[in-house]
Amino acid sequence: MSTLTPSRVGFMRHDTLRAICEQHLAPATAFWRSLIDAAICREWVINVGLREAFSRLAHMSCELIYRLRSAGRIQGHVAEIPSGMKAAKNC
Repeated sequence: MSTLTPSRVGFMRHDTLRAICEQHLAPATAFWRSLIDAAICREWVINVGLREAFSRLAHMSCELIYRLRSAGRIQGHVAEIPSGMKAAKNC
């Protein structure tokens, strides 16, 4: 790991970090979102780089279903997932 400018790394107890986050909500929200984004990015790097094709497709399907469900786009256990060149053209 490297930095563009001189930097220092420190460690903080969890209870101290929680207290700071409770006092400063906007920076805390940005901090946690960046951690979540980093976790998603790591998962996708692993997904693309290490898994076999069948596992990548299964992971992508599960994530797509989860996101569609969160968006209210799944009726019961059925989701319309368009595929093919015509669907890709409309993206």
